[in-house]
Amino acid sequence: MEFNLKDKVPLIILLLIFASFSIIWSYISLMRVYSLNITVSGFGMVLQNGWSFLSNPLNQQSLLHPIIFIIFPLFLFKSYSLVLAFQAIFITLGIFPLYGIAVHVLKKKYIAMMIAIAYLIYPYIAGMYWFSFLYQALFPTLFLTAYYFYLKERYKISLVLFLLSGLTLFSFMVFPILFSLITIIECLYHRRHSEYDRVKMHFSLILLITSLSIFLIINYSNINAGILGNMSMYIPKHIDPFKNIDYKMNVLLIVLVPLLALPIISKRFIIFFIPYFYALFYITTSPDIIPSFLSYQFAPLIIPFLFLGFIDTLQNLFEEENIEEPRSRVEKLKNELANPKFKFTALMLVLVILFATVYQPIGPFNQYSQANFDLKQIASANFTVYNDLQRVISLIPSNDPYVLTQNNLPEVYPRPLAYGLPLVTGITNFTSNITATKIYINNSGKLIMPRIDYILSYLNSSWYLYGKPNMHNFNNILYSSGEYGILAEASGIVLLKKNYTGQIEYYAPMKENFNVNQLKAGPISTLVDGTIYATNISGWQPIWYGPYIALPPGVFNITFQLETSNNNQSNVLTLDISNDSGNSVLFSIYVKGSEFSKINTWQNITITFNNTNFLSGVEFRGISSNWNGTIAIKGIYLIQVAPP
Repeated sequence: MEFNLKDKVPLIILLLIFASFSIIWSYISLMRVYSLNITVSGFGMVLQNGWSFLSNPLNQQSLLHPIIFIIFPLFLFKSYSLVLAFQAIFITLGIFPLYGIAVHVLKKKYIAMMIAIAYLIYPYIAGMYWFSFLYQALFPTLFLTAYYFYLKERYKISLVLFLLSGLTLFSFMVFPILFSLITIIECLYHRRHSEYDRVKMHFSLILLITSLSIFLIINYSNINAGILGNMSMYIPKHIDPFKNIDYKMNVLLIVLVPLLALPIISKRFIIFFIPYFYALFYITTSPDIIPSFLSYQFAPLIIPFLFLGFIDTLQNLFEEENIEEPRSRVEKLKNELANPKFKFTALMLVLVILFATVYQPIGPFNQYSQANFDLKQIASANFTVYNDLQRVISLIPSNDPYVLTQNNLPEVYPRPLAYGLPLVTGITNFTSNITATKIYINNSGKLIMPRIDYILSYLNSSWYLYGKPNMHNFNNILYSSGEYGILAEASGIVLLKKNYTGQIEYYAPMKENFNVNQLKAGPISTLVDGTIYATNISGWQPIWYGPYIALPPGVFNITFQLETSNNNQSNVLTLDISNDSGNSVLFSIYVKGSEFSKINTWQNITITFNNTNFLSGVEFRGISSNWNGTIAIKGIYLIQVAPP
């Protein structure tokens, strides 16, 4: 058989794009791990549940996501990187069955190639990659592959893949059920026109019976496991579907306009959009739906059907014309470009690319949009901090279930769970009346008191202050009680241990540099070219304040980089360290103008501060009531010189 390279060009292009997107999204996912931007709730418990499956295959999560019975070996290595890379590659694989479907239906390889490329660039697919790990993110690739084999009349493989797609989330089994019902209706319709396909009818009946039986069995098991009770949040209870209707309609425009709204007029696939519309109008009611909907977990509900609907509508709108075989390559190219299917697909691809520049996290204008994924910050991992975290976690016995942490430290898991619950601030429903010996969890109205052996926190994360009580509250109360000692402190990461009174086992000093953009200028101060300055101060005024950070116990050198135009001794500047957003002054010194050896020259002034507890909202302020001339600051440098 002669090999025709030209016929393989679209597939070769897709292979290159597949490799590129797999690498890019795997890299982004891994950088989110290394920059401590994934969560226990979003990913840590996925790895935990996959690992727990080995000891209890019929646990609650395996009933909710039965696909775990197939992919559980993925979790055996306890590797966050492996799981995230697998998800990125598997999502990207969806372009190949989609390409095969488009070629089968539209008979045009380059049109099929453009549709497949648009699938990966389409903004909404970013949510499947971005949501740490979603079992249902595997659904689109499985469903598209099942449909491809269905079109190729490979019914056995198709049946298995349709069922697997429904097992990604037990409620997703509704899609194979809907597909089988539609196919049965089509078979019955064709029977009236002497085009009855007995094999297809048998396949549809088997798929319907099997998928419906699995759904009912799992549904019954979930009732016993209490999952349906937890899912009651998805049932509308006096919810107004028209609340924030302008936001929701904007979402629909962003979802449908890139595809020219063709999917919603697809007779075969329009019914598959109902679950997504339900989620959009009954679940996502918040006004922040526009910037955040792209990272919601609802994308798998609609992604495959948008593109299948586009292909179906494109085929039905434009019947293939009978034209003479072109005599030359130029005529063939002209015929291809004149094809209305090609024109519509090309326009669709252009629109998808334009939307992706703004709404995709890898889009060049995403950082300026409402839907900013903040990729630059997430990709800037500090490997020193990450390695310190791994070293600190290694001090916690892997079989100890009584570990309290905050939501952005899923690296603590997998491990046995205390009382079957993760002990995570902001997730676990702790009561507010915590003490060193009584830490209550409100579990369905019942108060239980877990034993907490270790408390792991990262003070430089916004999650540190998230929840009521938050991790700062726990650190402050438990450490000051004397019941807990510091086992490790490194790069803003602190590990407390119950009844520990020994020396710190692992210590790496905290180091932070704050430029003036991280500080606030006072009412008479000016920020210009990386400098905050004030001139001729005659009343008590803050010149700068901030940066509102959290500090662990320890001894710190705080260095202020200052400059003045007048080093007269009568000029006086107060440098202080305050806590609780300025409400409590912890340490202060007076700096006279004569302490500046030269004028108009940057000079470092350092103060040493011994901190004995956990602080939040810490400021390093400059205040003066009398300064003739100009006083300016360029930056503040913090270094921990000793453990507590």
